[in-house]
Amino acid sequence: METEVKAWHVLQVRKDGLKVDFDSIEYWFAGVPTGDDTLIIDECVFNVIGLSSLRELYRRGLEEGVRRRDAASRAKYAAIAEKYALLCAV
Repeated sequence: METEVKAWHVLQVRKDGLKVDFDSIEYWFAGVPTGDDTLIIDECVFNVIGLSSLRELYRRGLEEGVRRRDAASRAKYAAIAEKYALLCAV
């Protein structure tokens, strides 16, 4: 496994093409009701968020992305929109 701490408050863990992001709930979900639960893997304890909280985070990301006009922001907006649509379909 490879791990990397990103500048945007995320720990990424990668193995064989699979990537899992561990995000800072305190940073990314400030003001979002999390309805979190606990996941225990071996001796590591993680707080996980519910689907409705994840949808709300992506919805807010779409609202924020509308204001940005550069090409990189438009690509990021399209990716967020796609993920939001998938989350809403669940």
